Amino acid sequence: MAHVVEGSVQRAANKVRVSAAVDRRATREHLWGQTYDRDLADVFAIQSEILGQIPTITGRLSPTEKLQLSNLPRRDLTAFDLFYTRAKTLAAVENYLRAHKRITFAGN
Repeated sequence: MAHVVEGSVQRAANKVRVSAAVDRRATREHLWGQTYDRDLADVFAIQSEILGQIPTITGRLSPTEKLQLSNLPRRDLTAFDLFYTRAKTLAAVENYLRAHKRITFAGN
């Protein structure tokens, strides 16, 4: 794997902010980054825009990468909403556990 794609999704009511970045793995060189602020209903259009940028930035996609990208869900807003809610809950639990760990170990 020559490149790393990172990103985040933030949601407020029916608005969504998607941030994405591509870095060269070996050197950690930042190649591209973009933030998209749109209506939640446009989240799959954002995904398509990001996917359209990757070959331009990295030069090419391997057959495995093409297959992985073609299997991404792009139509079901309800599924996206459920995934986003679950991911947000998992992140909150992880943050709680990290904070609790700091408090627990701080007294020792």
